[in-house]
Amino acid sequence: MGHEVLIVGGGIAGLATALSLHAEGIDVAVRESVPEIQPLGVGINLLPHAIRELDALGVLDELESVVIASTTLAYFSARSAHLAGIPGPCSRIPVATAVTSSRHSPDGASRHGS
Repeated sequence: MGHEVLIVGGGIAGLATALSLHAEGIDVAVRESVPEIQPLGVGINLLPHAIRELDALGVLDELESVVIASTTLAYFSARSAHLAGIPGPCSRIPVATAVTSSRHSPDGASRHGS
């Protein structure tokens, strides 16, 4: 029997799509260009809508056991001017850094440059 859906890319979107389709009883094959999935040492920023989806897929508890929780989310310009932020603990926003220009400080604050 062949697969009904082929997903190219084993990143977050590809794997989340595969889990969602599998939960609906759809046969899925995921193809990834690298021979072995390995940690890259980079971070991502998961916003509340993404957290809800990961929770619905049943992977949030496991994810929360291996992430760095943000205590504050702040956005700065290239000249370090504060643009916006979310004060206090960012509950259920488990990962602090989003892009290569981000800086995660020891105090748990996530600072993103533009």
